[in-house]
Amino acid sequence: SFLAAPTAWALDEVISYALVKPVCFGDATFALTAINAAAFALAAVGAMVGRACLARAKGASDDGGRQVDRSYFMALVAISLNVLVALLIVFATIPHFVLSPCE
Repeated sequence: SFLAAPTAWALDEVISYALVKPVCFGDATFALTAINAAAFALAAVGAMVGRACLARAKGASDDGGRQVDRSYFMALVAISLNVLVALLIVFATIPHFVLSPCE
């Protein structure tokens, strides 16, 4: 869960960059938006897995001495990271609607 969104963002950037010229040649700019949507879905799945891990970490305290305490903290960080990167992916998709990637 922790690495789902950063991996999705990295794959989104690499694949989108590699496909700009073929997409422009074929006039299929919707493909770039589809890649962004798939990356967003992967980040959302990572957040849901983090939420499931958070639900299983019952009885956690702020002491941090037990394994359940560390699991609770990591689940919170994973959910936060996935949500922030999902927002990054959404904001990176907006220029596709304002600007043409072929210009």
